[in-house]
Amino acid sequence: MKKIRFLAVLAVALVVVAPLHARAGEESVLIKWKFVPGKQYVYDYEQVVVTAGTHADGKDEGSVNGAGTITIVCGDKQTTMHVQVKITGGMMNGEEAPAEMIAEMPPLDVKLRMLPDGTIGRAEHAGGGSMQLLTELLFPVPPGPLTPGKAIEQEGVTFSMGPLNLKGKGKFEYKAPVKANGMGCVLYDVSYDTAHQEGAGDDIDGSMKLKADSKVVFAPDAGYFISVKSRSEMKMTTTSPMHGDEMTITMHNTVSLRLKAVEDVPKEDQAEE
Repeated sequence: MKKIRFLAVLAVALVVVAPLHARAGEESVLIKWKFVPGKQYVYDYEQVVVTAGTHADGKDEGSVNGAGTITIVCGDKQTTMHVQVKITGGMMNGEEAPAEMIAEMPPLDVKLRMLPDGTIGRAEHAGGGSMQLLTELLFPVPPGPLTPGKAIEQEGVTFSMGPLNLKGKGKFEYKAPVKANGMGCVLYDVSYDTAHQEGAGDDIDGSMKLKADSKVVFAPDAGYFISVKSRSEMKMTTTSPMHGDEMTITMHNTVSLRLKAVEDVPKEDQAEE
């Protein structure tokens, strides 16, 4: 009798546990742009860069604020990211930067190609360089499906900062299902730890490290990002060109992206493709 009861309980347990395992597998989510031809995704963009330089003669501090839009334009043949950011304010050693100086600063206006996997290409651009556009932090796509309770480690991550390549690793972690813009979405965290070392074959004497964290909301069924908020810290130790001694530069970069509209690509833009 006891054996029969045990087998009955075991059968019930198997019936209960099997569906639980099946549901856990179904919770894995693939984060991937759909890039629907003829559509464009417009994002409001805000950024704050705070810098501090320490050297033998003291410390220099400053900050710069920027705001604008990022538009992902999906064509039949390729997808393009258009970044337009205007510098809106700043501080210099505790004092607000003159309005005339802010007005004269050139905007950041650059177009970059996006590959089907979400990789953002590099582009040379003049002006607006003080905003430090870190493309790797804009729309971070995990290298595989996200699963609750399991983080994805990514080796060989490369950040491009002008002539420098910072190398390291990344980590993607599923946090929770959320509702945003009336859709079922996924909240996930991203972190990066990268560095550039002296003697890496470029013209920079010294070392540099960059760490970053992002909180991302993505709509899997729609195939686009809802929001990205990232914070990064870059520390560089080098020789001061003015003083000839060692100096340390620290830069804190805060970026906020929020979906503004999903709309048809204007006909004039389609003609440019």
